[in-house]
Amino acid sequence: MTGPDDKKIERTVTYVNVLLPEDWRAGKNPELVDRILQALAANAETRASAQASGGRCYSVSELEGEAPPAGAILFNEAIGVLSIPSPPRGARAVATALEHVVPGLRIEEEVRYRPL
Repeated sequence: MTGPDDKKIERTVTYVNVLLPEDWRAGKNPELVDRILQALAANAETRASAQASGGRCYSVSELEGEAPPAGAILFNEAIGVLSIPSPPRGARAVATALEHVVPGLRIEEEVRYRPL
């Protein structure tokens, strides 16, 4: 990513992605995102990540092409992915916080793609 004067801008926040299950995509579990955010805020290890940007979750559609604030929680409702700023133990901490919300929820560290 480049900024003014073509200087490289490094992103300092890493994310953990929570991939929502098929029942959410089928419209059978619409409150799941709220339950996930509440569980993250209730867990001591993930609380700071859940409260990033004031605890607000930004959806891709509401951003209308604009970038979210640095460190914000981002929800891509088109593909069912919730991206959370990574706590110190990363995906393991998020998985521990969410194991009682939806057993077997897929949680992955962010993958960064770099141009060749």
